[in-house]
Amino acid sequence: MLILFWMLLFLAGVCLFVLTPSLLGFMIYGRYRGPRAVTCPATHGPAEVQIDALHAGLTGMASKEKLRLASCTLWPLHANCDESCISQAVAAPVLSPPVRAKLESSSGPTIHLPAYLVATAVFWFIGAFWYSQFVFRGAWMQMTGFAPAQIHRLVELWSPHLVTIGIAALFTFALAWVVALFDCHSASLGVAAAFLLWLVFWVLMVGVILFRQLPLGLVWIHGGYTLLASMAAGAVLGGWKKGRIMRWLDQEE
Repeated sequence: MLILFWMLLFLAGVCLFVLTPSLLGFMIYGRYRGPRAVTCPATHGPAEVQIDALHAGLTGMASKEKLRLASCTLWPLHANCDESCISQAVAAPVLSPPVRAKLESSSGPTIHLPAYLVATAVFWFIGAFWYSQFVFRGAWMQMTGFAPAQIHRLVELWSPHLVTIGIAALFTFALAWVVALFDCHSASLGVAAAFLLWLVFWVLMVGVILFRQLPLGLVWIHGGYTLLASMAAGAVLGGWKKGRIMRWLDQEE
């Protein structure tokens, strides 16, 4: 048991160590993403370029970010240029600003309501299955000391379900805010944002379980559920495009 305790503390420290540079990488990614207008030093004409924001974010996690172009409207004709316009691109405004750049004109990031509701439902249903009799309900009951009759009464009540729905809604709202803030416009970026947010939650959960001297097995049960549910919700929030359902219905017709 003591070995497991120190292992959990070590994992919590590793999560905190990974979380800080990951958040920095997300901030760098948001700073450099998006198309920018520059004057090409070679042709002295206008061009539209995009900085490789993902490369900048990954390299910036360990040291000063390394900048390179991801695309240019003058490529492939001038694809072998020395990319000396990067300094212009860094100083130039983004032509299609991400959500974070829009904060100056709004009260906060824009959260797409249908995606948020679907992500909340996905989060909750994964939890309902995870703690069902088919998966981890027996192990959870053994660790928490609940009797089958108590679980049966809890299932019949409305209040426990409302509490779990509220927890799912709050976590998914925080995740939706992060996804909107950093403009995670794909399912993979949504999953990455969800993983980083889950790390914060998991470290706090480990601290609570250790402080209250609860069975350490709950770390894996609760941690596994929240990891799977948050990543699924992140995929929904990141991959959902506004108007997707209407476009799908139009194609069906």
